[in-house]
Amino acid sequence: MKQFRKHNPIFFVVLCICSLIDAKAQTNTDTVINNNTIQIIQAYKPVVKAISKIEFYPQQSPEDTNFKIGLYYKVPQQQLLYTYKSVPINPLALGKELKGTALPNFVSLGLGTLKTIQLQASLFNLHSRHVEQSLYGYYNQQQAALPFQKYQDALVYYHLMRVRAHWNFYVDANLEHNNFYYFGADSIDQKSATDIHQQLFKLSTSFTARNTTKDKFGFFYKPSLSFTNVHTIEKANELAIGISLPALYELNTYSKLTASLSSNMAFYRLDTLSNNNIFTQLQFAYQRTYKSLQFDLGIAPTIAAIGFKALPTFAVLWNTKYKVPLQLLFEHKGSVMANNLNDLLLDNKYTNPVYFNYYQSIKTSTKLQVDARIGNHISAGILVANEAYDQLAYFKRDTLSALNFNVSAMPQVKNLLLMAHFNYQVTKSLQVINELKKYNYTSASGAALLNMPTFSFHSHVLVQAFKKLYFDAGLNVFSGQTTQIARIDTKMQSFVDLSGLLQYNLKPRIDFQLKFNNLLNNTNPRWYGYSNFGTNFAAVISYKFK
Repeated sequence: MKQFRKHNPIFFVVLCICSLIDAKAQTNTDTVINNNTIQIIQAYKPVVKAISKIEFYPQQSPEDTNFKIGLYYKVPQQQLLYTYKSVPINPLALGKELKGTALPNFVSLGLGTLKTIQLQASLFNLHSRHVEQSLYGYYNQQQAALPFQKYQDALVYYHLMRVRAHWNFYVDANLEHNNFYYFGADSIDQKSATDIHQQLFKLSTSFTARNTTKDKFGFFYKPSLSFTNVHTIEKANELAIGISLPALYELNTYSKLTASLSSNMAFYRLDTLSNNNIFTQLQFAYQRTYKSLQFDLGIAPTIAAIGFKALPTFAVLWNTKYKVPLQLLFEHKGSVMANNLNDLLLDNKYTNPVYFNYYQSIKTSTKLQVDARIGNHISAGILVANEAYDQLAYFKRDTLSALNFNVSAMPQVKNLLLMAHFNYQVTKSLQVINELKKYNYTSASGAALLNMPTFSFHSHVLVQAFKKLYFDAGLNVFSGQTTQIARIDTKMQSFVDLSGLLQYNLKPRIDFQLKFNNLLNNTNPRWYGYSNFGTNFAAVISYKFK
């Protein structure tokens, strides 16, 4: 008993220490929320989309960090460039920007001269942790002074993304209807409305999936399947099917291997006439990244209409670290241009869809591009490219029916392309954007490439005068076109378009826009015989839902 009392102080010290430790543990656990429910209330205030600012530092487009196809070949659309469409410019704050983000729900109504009616709506949109959905609708019509110089365009677009464990799934669907007339036909007074009437129906769907984590073999995949169907009033029909099966394997942090099997098939039908346009590629690519250099090397064995081709890709991207940041890109690449009816109608809606022939072509291009940031307010860039085509599809005025344009092909065409851009951001609320393109097409036969502009210039001045008010003034110039009149090559006059947009946020959910188009009233045609619409104005009121 005495011995116990002798060690009694030590016993109490140990007991006190244990008590302090226990108290400290209780203090720590109090900061951890366990089995509690938190209710977060978030207030959303719709605002007008801010004017996009210039990205001064030259860099590549943002990468998908979970998956990258690398040098996955995608067949480009036919580069029959610079179609000028005389329709009101879209509201900048309510543009069609669906994929990747859900628009706020809104409706808008626009009325203007030339019997302009414009309707837009974005409804049933949602963006949650597992689902992204967007539904967008558009309708636009105009009518000018010339007989049958009118059109109606309607569009419905749906986008869905579903997130699952380790996989993302995407569905995109597009339904479009274009109703217009070949008002530029010769002797229009001798033709009935039925003779020159055209309607285009287009349905496009695509299904895509990608794994967000590597499979057990260390691969990423992104298979996709797409369908496009174009139907005309003459019952001409084109069905295009695209299949892509790409895979990516990361050797390490700096090296990647990609491989892809893809096939593109188009089937044209009109009564008993039928044409097929098919090519298949097996693509291999290797990418290596160093501190400031990136090398891409690829080869694509291709079975196309002209037979077997091995299409190469070699690219070097260099980001310098000098006082004036520079990005230099050298690329040599081969690709297939399908020249499907759908692709050509996007460039020239006056294309003749009857008795349509496919002109599949191989394009080889070598380009050098330099982009730079100069100081804190200026960014500029220049691109020089040498392009070669085994045959190049182009539009030729139909001299038989004198209604529209036929698609023809010119063999062995070369083009020296010069592009430049200059952007100057004076202040946060004032910026100027300029871009020019110069083409020099030459053929082995020396014939002119008809209806192709050889020069274009685009300029925009964006001014945010007040917090709720901004202006957008645009200038577009197209020149150097040659057409054929009575089988004689004739130089067409240049087209200059000056347009503008004024937008004001009346209330948090209400926007008002005034749009001014073709202020110079220049009706010189982009496509011979089809004059552009003259000066027109439109007022648009938009309402955003909660």
